Amino acid sequence: MNAFRAALLGGSIGALALLVVACSDDDRPRAAGSSGGSSGTSGTSGTSGTSGTSGASGTSGASGTSGSSGGDGGADGSSGSSGSSGSSGSSGNVKDPNACVGIPKEGAAITQTRVAEDAPFPAGGTIAAGKYLLTGWKLYTGVGGATGPTGESERITMIVEPDIQRIRVNMTTEIGTSDEEDQPPFAETYTLENGNLSLLLTSFCPTTGTRDFNFSVKGNELWFHRLDSVQIFTKQ
Repeated sequence: MNAFRAALLGGSIGALALLVVACSDDDRPRAAGSSGGSSGTSGTSGTSGTSGTSGASGTSGASGTSGSSGGDGGADGSSGSSGSSGSSGSSGNVKDPNACVGIPKEGAAITQTRVAEDAPFPAGGTIAAGKYLLTGWKLYTGVGGATGPTGESERITMIVEPDIQRIRVNMTTEIGTSDEEDQPPFAETYTLENGNLSLLLTSFCPTTGTRDFNFSVKGNELWFHRLDSVQIFTKQ
């Protein structure tokens, strides 16, 4: 580049010398020719080509690293783990009013029968889940007491759900009499009491109320004790 400028400078000095010589000549019209020489010096504008070095601004492309912000989007996606809260759905609604719907009406009418024995004591036990039908109904009258049917008959179907301590019931009472009644199916929760020998049942649909029984588990049978009476339900 220095050699180029030196050469260019040398040319300019030479041209200037010629111009001085030309100006010393008496023939003035020849000055127009000198302008052609001077215009040649305008070639120095070619040095502006050095502006090409401005291409270094291309390094601004480094700003492209801002694309790393996309990582934030990925991190947001991880927040989807909060969806695991859906497991709360597994708890269900123990007192769902729909628990009173769809309870089957099954089994035969069972007549209460007097038995000349002392009433058995409740034994408690682990209640198994499933459908139970009323299959026996005894009224203990004690040794030497009366025997035979009392004339009262019922039909009861129970759906027992020990995991949520709920019982769903469909029953007909006073069968064979003018007071026979298909009671509206009902559902109740229960808690174990009295050293796990008793059940406290609390109905929640279609009406509310409580009742209680002592109970015994005997094989596939669930006995409900009430005073001297025992209702026997057999698991199906």
